Parts: sequence; structure tokens; C-alpha cells
Amino acid sequence: MNIMLSDSHAMFRDGVRPFLSSLNSGALIAEAGTFQETVAIVASRDNIDIAVVANTLPDLDLPALMGLLRKRHPCARAALLTTGECQREAVEAVGLGFSGYIPKRLPMSAFLAALNLIHSGEIFVPAALLAPRAKHPDRAPARPEVDLTPRESEVMELLRQGLPNKAIARTLNISDVTVKCHLGHIFDKLGVKNRVQAARFSFGDD
Repeated sequence: MNIMLSDSHAMFRDGVRPFLSSLNSGALIAEAGTFQETVAIVASRDNIDIAVVANTLPDLDLPALMGLLRKRHPCARAALLTTGECQREAVEAVGLGFSGYIPKRLPMSAFLAALNLIHSGEIFVPAALLAPRAKHPDRAPARPEVDLTPRESEVMELLRQGLPNKAIARTLNISDVTVKCHLGHIFDKLGVKNRVQAARFSFGDD
């Protein structure tokens, strides 16, 4: 697996590198600290499987980068690393061809799970950003009064962050089956049928 990691902070790259290496025993990681270095890697490498690009790179030109990536590495999957969470930015990123919109606040287990999902051909966007925007974005999200157990509340919070079941299980040190059981109870209590509806409910959307 060939991975490109582009982020202007060397300390961040140093911290993430060993975790990226764990994605595949033969993973090769090319690093860039500027947009120019990113472009040079894309233009010169024979193969890139996953491109992880921070939206804080100085002079970053996402359309130009994605155009070059598609030309040089048509099978590559790209993920945009973000310091914030903006629904509009996520939609625009996916529209440009990014397969992932990954906030840096996510736990490392969720970050790696998102990359695995992207590498498999899926698209990752935090579930909370899939919900319609609140009518009053300056107000705190409304939280309906639902009698969730402490463990169900933990599962619900991780679900809102966009973590898949396996990542929730690892984070809480429980089994996948237990996660599914908790989710079933949560869905019943909220009166919803799936994860997206549950995330929307937690933000007070009908």
C-alpha cells in the first residue's frame, strides 16, 4: 500500500506515521509539508493508493490537486483532513472527488477505520454532518430527553462522530455483537431505523 500524507505540521506527521504503517505490513509512506511538495509527490510517484491531505496546507488548491491526482493515479483514494467540521466543506470535498472528510479530532481508531473504509471503495463523512443543518446554527444542538443507559450514551456519542461498529467496539473495549445490541436498543428508544436517523435525532432534527 502506498500512502501520501500531506500536513504542514511535522509533529503531526511523526505521530500519525506509525499508525498509517499499521494499515498494511508493506505500507510505504511519502510525506509532504507544503502544497508544492504534495504536487511533486503526486507527479513523480509511480503509485499512490491513499492520499491524506490536510486542508490547512498553505496555498492549497484542492481542484488542481484532485485534477492531477486523477490524471496520474486514477485509482487513488483521497481523504481530506480537517481541523473543523463544516457540512458545506464536506459536500464540496466529496464533489471534487475526495472519498473521505476526516476531522482531526477523531480518535486514531476512527481515523484508521475511516481510511480502511475509503480504501475499500466507500465514502466516509462523519454522521453528524449528514444531518440537515439546524435552523439556528448559533444555538447549542437540541438533545431530546431519551432514557439511554450510560453505555448507550457512550455508543451514541461515538456514533455521532461517525465511527463504524468495529471502531466503537475497540474504543469501548466491547465486542461487535455488544455494539450491535446497544445500537438496537438505542434505535428502539429513539424510534429510528438506522445510524443516520439516530445522528439526526441527536441534533434535534425531525
